[in-house]
Amino acid sequence: MEKIIEKCSVCGNYTEGTPTYSNDRKFVQKGTSAITTKIVGAIIGAIIGFLFGGIGSIPGMIIGIIVATFISPKVTEEIDKTLYKTTTYTFTCLGCGKTWYKIIKNGTNICVPDHILQKEKDETVAKYNKKASKHVRRLIVACLIFVVGLIIFINCDHSYTETFWGIKEYSNTYLFSLFFMEISFPGIVYELIKYFSNKNKANKYQQMSLSDFVKNKKL
Repeated sequence: MEKIIEKCSVCGNYTEGTPTYSNDRKFVQKGTSAITTKIVGAIIGAIIGFLFGGIGSIPGMIIGIIVATFISPKVTEEIDKTLYKTTTYTFTCLGCGKTWYKIIKNGTNICVPDHILQKEKDETVAKYNKKASKHVRRLIVACLIFVVGLIIFINCDHSYTETFWGIKEYSNTYLFSLFFMEISFPGIVYELIKYFSNKNKANKYQQMSLSDFVKNKKL
């Protein structure tokens, strides 16, 4: 991976960035490294075993593992560059302790321009605001159903008749009013929770600096 060095904007100290990977990306890297090591080791071991017969199988396996240890990191890095076009780097100044983040295009040492990051940040805010609006519409529908049920409940006959078995029987209008309120109330609670959840996410991203956005961006 490229060595990326930036100058601290606070104290002017030159700071080397450290690649920061998501858990998914780390999993892919470990899997690629393990598979590459096994394949290269097996191929070299098989070749040496073929050339020297059974006696060469064990030395071949050892040599194959040693060679694969040197080859695997390079292969893993090239595959990583193919799968992921950018890498997030974390910079922590040893002079003043300031921490900042940059997204670098793999193989170029070129930072992703701020206007592109700003566009992604704005799109993220818009995405969560759109989700919040969708839940508002559903909330309005749920509230209307609840209000209709409540109005029917207030104005209907609450009397009942008791059967031979002691079961109370209410009018259909009364039961429908309860049904409307019971099915809509959980929806009201759910839509409120989802609305505030998405609205909080939108506000959080809206207030983020680009550096913090890069830190929270999953790459």
